[in-house]
Amino acid sequence: KTIPQQQDSILNKTGVFSPNYVKLSDVKENEEVKDFFDSKNPIPDDSSLMILNLNFPFNQFMNSTAEIYADDLKISSLYLYDWIDKNNNTEVTSDELSMINRAGSWGTVQELRVSEPTEKFEGEPLVGVYPVPSRYSYWLGDTNQNSTSMDYTLSASYYKNDTWSVLWPDSKVIQVPPNNSASVDVTLIIPDDYQNGVYQGFLNFKSNDHVVNAPVSFVVKESITKLDSIISVEGILTDDVLYGNGFTKGAFDMSNRYMAGDWRQYYFDIQNDLVDTAIIELSWNSDDTNFGVFVMDPSGKIIQTNVPSGVFGHFLGWPSLDWLGNSLFSQGGGFYPVKNKDNTSTVLNVPINQTGTYSVLAHSTLFGGNSTTESITLKSKFTNLSSDIISDFENILPSESIVMDVGNSTKLTEPDNATVEISNNDQITNFNDTSDSDFEIGLIMGIIVGTAIGITLLLIIRQKNT
Repeated sequence: KTIPQQQDSILNKTGVFSPNYVKLSDVKENEEVKDFFDSKNPIPDDSSLMILNLNFPFNQFMNSTAEIYADDLKISSLYLYDWIDKNNNTEVTSDELSMINRAGSWGTVQELRVSEPTEKFEGEPLVGVYPVPSRYSYWLGDTNQNSTSMDYTLSASYYKNDTWSVLWPDSKVIQVPPNNSASVDVTLIIPDDYQNGVYQGFLNFKSNDHVVNAPVSFVVKESITKLDSIISVEGILTDDVLYGNGFTKGAFDMSNRYMAGDWRQYYFDIQNDLVDTAIIELSWNSDDTNFGVFVMDPSGKIIQTNVPSGVFGHFLGWPSLDWLGNSLFSQGGGFYPVKNKDNTSTVLNVPINQTGTYSVLAHSTLFGGNSTTESITLKSKFTNLSSDIISDFENILPSESIVMDVGNSTKLTEPDNATVEISNNDQITNFNDTSDSDFEIGLIMGIIVGTAIGITLLLIIRQKNT
């Protein structure tokens, strides 16, 4: 729990406050009693990346009882220091600190990263949790009202470089001539159990002078070949780096821009011409989390969303109906929760007018903050709204004539196995349907009777004249 407006013994000035300090060695799982008294540097020696996260529930971030939405906000920021206790009194003062990194956003999760963390500290790693002393309004900025304490969770994660099994370079050593370039071929082999989404890693180039990590990313998309295909992407814990495609980390920032927040991308390659509709459901865990979902066709045009812009989009260029717009406080990173199904899911009915790759973009505009990450589930069904007509056609077809192209002629096969061969220019007649022949016989009989009546009348008139 934070303690707001703490004073520093060195910088004892009005309006200047210090963070709440937590030793990094205390941010760990204490499996045994002796672990509570182990003050050694907790960073593993082979760590190449350290990630610190500070998260707090959404009701700690936004006061839901305020008369105006987003008119009462408060946060705590995250700092990381190198602390050298100069006087050995175990009391932290500002003149004993060197800041390594900081993180602060107007959202429910703060995150800072440190590469090669073992090289960054000469003394003891120290975490600073800084309660912002004032409350803020999305519309007006600083309200000049004192903030109150917040419950929070602090977590530390450590990662090391590892071999990426999906990439296979054709050679382990390449020669690059002076003032020149060289190319290397790399084979990408994607495991069958990879879920739909985006994956990323690095190609490492190392020489005697320096090291370069070249970023590599690729997309795993789902091929839709059968009608009524059902595809699911779920939040399953895997060995994927950081967090997988079935999770979101929130990352929204109400003081930032529209695109702030976690974006998850999914891709579907529709190859079946009969598919004309996609039904997509995205679900999550927390009532306070919210997603804006956009679907793009193969040309990149947005064809469906659960947050359409409406009339404001037409006249004012408004991107979506959940957007709060710009304010004195924000560049446009604020959103209102809009849900079209229930508090933890949304559903879209997407028109499919052509084959090709369709993209689904899920934008985490608000995040519950009960944990660092939150699992999400994407379910999609690709179908044809006229499937009943298709099935009726398929049921009728076997009892009718079956037409097959054979070279320059066409074979007409009847249910009684009789076969008639006609040229491409001939007209195909269905012999099972006798209604046409009955009509022709009736027409001929009518013409004969009519002609006979006409001749009889003509003879009668001539006889009277005589």
